[in-house]
Amino acid sequence: MRLIAHLAFAVLALQTTVYAADYKCTAAKWVYNPYYGTNGYYTMSLSSDCTVSNDSGKGVTGVYDYWYNRLTTQTQVVIPPVSSSFKNLPGVVLTVWDKYKAGNDDIQVKFEFHLATDKSDRFSSASYSKDIQASGFSGYLRYLEANMDVTQNADHTYKVVIAGTIQIEKPAFFPANVFEGQAKQAATDAYAQQRLDLIKAVAGAL
Repeated sequence: MRLIAHLAFAVLALQTTVYAADYKCTAAKWVYNPYYGTNGYYTMSLSSDCTVSNDSGKGVTGVYDYWYNRLTTQTQVVIPPVSSSFKNLPGVVLTVWDKYKAGNDDIQVKFEFHLATDKSDRFSSASYSKDIQASGFSGYLRYLEANMDVTQNADHTYKVVIAGTIQIEKPAFFPANVFEGQAKQAATDAYAQQRLDLIKAVAGAL
């Protein structure tokens, strides 16, 4: 079970390159109490705010370029980028397959990605899983979502909000209380590590 939750947030981070950074983050919090949805899947969503003071001069455009290049060169593009609007910002939407390895489990996830920026002081991104093909315990993953918003502050630091949501099918052999406790603890631990990787990648791109 710990593997499932850890994998979920590792996938959301998309194996980012880690850079040195000057940052601080608030403690992760539940966006809402974990619950079983109408589909029966256990849903967990975590979020936190970070402040980054690194600024090479590229700003939010640098963050946009980093993710655009990452997605178009290091994943299997299913639907190429097309112009779109996201959170009232101009940008693109594209669909990609990405592959991962977790222990002996093989995972492939098809994501719809939204990238948008005003090229001034705002960047937003979101990814929504459309298909998950996985072996082993990872086969219990049912849905992944990640959201990130970057906003330049008046003092030229950046506020970065990172949120992640996963849905997991409870294995029939797990008692509910054991499953829920392990899933929440594993999700909290894994989210903290993946947030760290993401915030360092963003800081390096700003």
